[in-house]
Amino acid sequence: MITKRVAGRNLSGSASCSVNGTSKRLWLALVTPLVGLVLLLALWIVAPPPTVIGTAAQAQAAQAHKSQVSATTADSAATGPGASSAAPAVATGRALVKQSQEQIREVHAQRQHQQQAVVAKGSTGKGSIRGSGGWESKAMSPQLSTPPASARVVVVGGGLAGLTAALTAAEQLAAVGGAGPGSGADGGRSYEVDVLVVEKMPRLGGNSAKASSGMNALNTPGGDSESLFSSDTLSSGGGASVPELVQRLVHDSPAALSFLDAHGVALPGVTQLGGHSVPRTRTVTAGANVGWAIMSALSAAVKAHPRIRVLEGVSLKRIVVAESEAHTAAASGGAPPRRPNVAVTSVLLTAATPGGASDPSPDPTAASSWAVRCGALVLATGGYAANRELLKRYAPQAADLATTNGPWAAGDALQLAEEAGAALVGLEDVQVHPTGFVDPADPESGTKFLAPEKLRGVGGLLLAPGTAARFTNELGRRDAVAAAVSALPGRTAWMLLGAAAAAEYGAAALGFYCSKGLMTKAGTLAEAADAMHVPEAALRETLTAYGRLAEEQAQRGGDGSGLADQFGKRVFRNTPHPDTDLPVYVARVTPVVHYTMGGVAINQQAQVLRASGPVEQQQQQPEEATQEQEVIGGLYAAGEVSGGVHGHNRLGGNSLLECVVYGRVAGRAAAAADTSSASARSAAARASSSGI
Repeated sequence: MITKRVAGRNLSGSASCSVNGTSKRLWLALVTPLVGLVLLLALWIVAPPPTVIGTAAQAQAAQAHKSQVSATTADSAATGPGASSAAPAVATGRALVKQSQEQIREVHAQRQHQQQAVVAKGSTGKGSIRGSGGWESKAMSPQLSTPPASARVVVVGGGLAGLTAALTAAEQLAAVGGAGPGSGADGGRSYEVDVLVVEKMPRLGGNSAKASSGMNALNTPGGDSESLFSSDTLSSGGGASVPELVQRLVHDSPAALSFLDAHGVALPGVTQLGGHSVPRTRTVTAGANVGWAIMSALSAAVKAHPRIRVLEGVSLKRIVVAESEAHTAAASGGAPPRRPNVAVTSVLLTAATPGGASDPSPDPTAASSWAVRCGALVLATGGYAANRELLKRYAPQAADLATTNGPWAAGDALQLAEEAGAALVGLEDVQVHPTGFVDPADPESGTKFLAPEKLRGVGGLLLAPGTAARFTNELGRRDAVAAAVSALPGRTAWMLLGAAAAAEYGAAALGFYCSKGLMTKAGTLAEAADAMHVPEAALRETLTAYGRLAEEQAQRGGDGSGLADQFGKRVFRNTPHPDTDLPVYVARVTPVVHYTMGGVAINQQAQVLRASGPVEQQQQQPEEATQEQEVIGGLYAAGEVSGGVHGHNRLGGNSLLECVVYGRVAGRAAAAADTSSASARSAAARASSSGI
């Protein structure tokens, strides 16, 4: 009946109200981007900042709308090649509208689940590392896809490390042939699925999708070398990084870049972040932020691969291991017997809660729990930078800071690994990023948008409140810059970018920050000074002095090898001139918890190391303990869940690199793992590694 009435009204209307085909197309072309903007605003309202992934992509949608309305190329030039005409801009806008719609549906679904959730604190007993990472409740949804009874390789975690491991394992299994799942290539045992990816959140991505600066890789044309890259990483780690892990990270970085390229991810931009001797951080030059670009491509590849099955909304609840006969040298050399070998045999999965936590029910026969036999297990579950209880326990100095992490970063797999016998290292090493945006509308919010290091990499300056004076090397190590900002009144600073730096970073992304009140665009220096509440003369003096340093450096060649300022800065990129480099962009920033360096101990083959037992501790001398590292058979780890690569302080751009390098190592080793014994698994992993 409704359809008939509407049809009748249209047919009986006056001729002047009729719409021809051309007008309809024009109307749609104008309205589609506008709808996209409305959806983006709705997303901002219903979703807290850390859950809005791909902010640059949303900015692109706004830029596309502007390009369509004006039908000019000027407003879209900052987004790079391919965005210089209205048609590509509209195409970008339509794609981002779809992305925003998906995010809004996801947020609404999560909120519906949360309305039925029951909040409960996790165990904090002595000897337990589990903290309250968010929601503890009944199952997220009663209508979940039932996991398979067995999988050759189980990968837990749907971020960059997990998807890299899954793709690598699946591609290796396909390369060696076989009929796929159930072929029984491991000594007669068959599996229902080749590779099973388990993600506790409703969709893949995790913190990897939020990455906004880039991924490091050797840049030999720019003066880089393995020794220089390793030196920068070890120096940033403050002597706590495992040299062998850093060696593999650096050596395999070109292959990591090739892996992404092979899966449709191009990173043509190169920038220099803090703590780097040369530019080596690869990034996007247009479109969505680098993390979103990477994860969109890899998520599609994983879901399209015939040997991979993905479970979303499912958590890891237990790692099941079994002991086997120990090797002993007592008969030949009189050495004390070793502990029995331990290897993974299966995992217990459970329906996840809205925050990603597992169902607390211990009953493996419950309807929301499933036992999955596996030949190998890869942990890629991320860190614990959103778990306040763990931060209070291991890094109390950072526990009162806001975080840039989503609620999924709870560290829930660490206790499970420890219960399975894994060694944990460096849990006290928590990275505080020096710059998180302070939202004037909610300055005390516990979650903040990251003000990416790339903002300083393209030439952004850090200025003290009240005086507008520089106080640190903007391209120094993250821990040093964070300490300098923390020492300022109110633990905040001002960040300033001139027009040249803004153009290199991307005007669309900065425009998005401005639209949300996180940044202010000032047409004159006086306007910038007013926004920063500092005297214009003081701001002018700071920028003029900085400009003189940049000119002197340029006269010396501008390669960073000459003049250094009082803070040790040698690279002066896109210097903001107080009168000609306009407009300028300013934002208030503060240190935020960003990354956890500690986690499960691994070796170069991404094998999880076994914790020392009381008897072994008494019998081994310290120098003897380093000669041979026991591993848990069939258990691997990659990404932020592991520890040892970054030491006390991670070098910017090394997180994505670690995910790809060790994700590939873990995937190869897991695919080659044999279930007969821990020693056989260890040998297979060594044989499948690229060999350093």
